[in-house]
Amino acid sequence: RRSVMMRFTATWCGNCPRMNAGLTDAIAQDPRHIIPLTMHVWDSDGGLNYDPGDDYADYFGIDGLPSGFMNNYAEIGGTYASAIVQRLVNDLAVEAVEELPANTAVAGSARIEDGDIVLDLGIASKEAGSYLVSVFVLEDGIVYEQLGGSSEYVHNAVARAEMTPMWGEQVSLGTEGLFEKTYSMPVPQSVLDENNLHLLVMVNEKGTFTGDVQYAVYYDWGYVIDNAVDIPVNGFSVFEYE
Repeated sequence: RRSVMMRFTATWCGNCPRMNAGLTDAIAQDPRHIIPLTMHVWDSDGGLNYDPGDDYADYFGIDGLPSGFMNNYAEIGGTYASAIVQRLVNDLAVEAVEELPANTAVAGSARIEDGDIVLDLGIASKEAGSYLVSVFVLEDGIVYEQLGGSSEYVHNAVARAEMTPMWGEQVSLGTEGLFEKTYSMPVPQSVLDENNLHLLVMVNEKGTFTGDVQYAVYYDWGYVIDNAVDIPVNGFSVFEYE
């Protein structure tokens, strides 16, 4: 049961490296259960800005940076020290595993073929349900100056495009079912290095969840991430269970 930390940031945001450091430490402690998604918004510099990110920011009602959201239901405050961010992310990921087990498992393989990103996706379900499947194209290793960081700051998991509509494609899954589909799109012009691309697949479910992790603020934004997987371009990910 993987959790997604959606982080809103910008190169001119002096406090953003603090949240990123906490998220990085949390992933290092629990790499199997946490996937980052970085959206540069509000005219972030260096070709990093993700224009649809402003629409996501509006949806969540963001009024300042940095802002972080776990699984579309828990907000992590932008003023917290990196150690608190790390603890929050880890505690929320554990809570999701224990209190909100996934109904779906995700696997797939991705490749670049004739200038297109091609994803062969499979989603297995335990019980019948209706979901929204989102596929983000992410890029690692982008070096650009960051206020509060350095002139050689490395930006990772940067959103470049979506292979699905905002909030995903409607998918109906059956009991012990298997959904299979191939997605394809041209490599985004903003991409600097195709070798650093990977795809984040999220299975979203309508609903909400309220837990009790200290310092996390729970909201009802209408969607909960049931499960997710990170697939390297020119690589694959298999179904995993625990």
